[in-house]
Amino acid sequence: MGAVPRDMIDYNVKVKADSVAGYKVVEKGDFIISLSCFQGGIEYSYYKGICSPAYIILRPHIEIVDGCYMYYLITFNFIRKIKKRVEGIRNGKIISYKYFSEISLPYPTQAEQRKIAEFLSNMDDMITAYAQKTETLRQQKKYYMQNLFPTTGKTNPKIRFKKQDGTDYPDWETKRLGDISTITTGSLDANAMVDNGKYRFYTCAKDFYYIDNYAFDTEALLISGNGVHVGYIHYYNETSA
Repeated sequence: MGAVPRDMIDYNVKVKADSVAGYKVVEKGDFIISLSCFQGGIEYSYYKGICSPAYIILRPHIEIVDGCYMYYLITFNFIRKIKKRVEGIRNGKIISYKYFSEISLPYPTQAEQRKIAEFLSNMDDMITAYAQKTETLRQQKKYYMQNLFPTTGKTNPKIRFKKQDGTDYPDWETKRLGDISTITTGSLDANAMVDNGKYRFYTCAKDFYYIDNYAFDTEALLISGNGVHVGYIHYYNETSA
C-alpha cells in the first residue's frame, strides 16, 4: 500500500500534540525507509504528512519517474545490494545511512523510466482486474450452487435448466443416501501413515497422508466424522491418487 495515512489502516496509536514536534515532514513522492531491521521495507508516499523520526526520508533532487523506482526498490537485485551492507545479527541488523547512500542505482532516460513504470503499472491493474473478476465469479458460483439444488422442504431447485427442445425436465426425485451408496467407516487412525507411502490415506484432518496398503478401491466421498474438521468432505477417485 505504500506509506498511507494512519486512518486508512487498522493501526490506532494515541499521541499527544507535543510528541509529534520532532516528526519529519513527508511530501508526496518521497520514499520512506527504516534502516533498523528494515521495518516496512522501502515505501513510497502518496500523501503529504508526518512520520516518526525513526524513519529516513529519501527525496530525489534529480528528475526521476517515481513509478519506475517504486518497482526497482523492491527488486531482488536491489535487496541483494542492501543485504551486502547490513551490520549486526538476526533482528538487530541495521544499515548505516552512509552505506545505504552509496548503493548504486540504474538511471535510464526519463522516457524509458516512464515506459517501465507504465508497463508494470498496467500489469498491476490487470492483476487487480482479474482478482476482482475472480471474486465476482466466485460469488456467482456460490449463488448458483445455492439455487441449482433444492432447499430444505422443497422438491425442485429454484433455477432449472431446460431440455434442448425447450421443455422442462421431470420433477426431481428424493432418495435416501443409504439407498444409493455404501456407507462405511475406516478402521485406522493417523498413526498408520508412513512416509512415501503408495496410496493416499485420509483421516479426519483436511490434509491427506500416505500409507502402503489400501482399504477401499473405489470412487468415494470421505467425510470427517469427528474432530475440529467434522463434516469436511474429500472426493476421491483413481485419477486423484
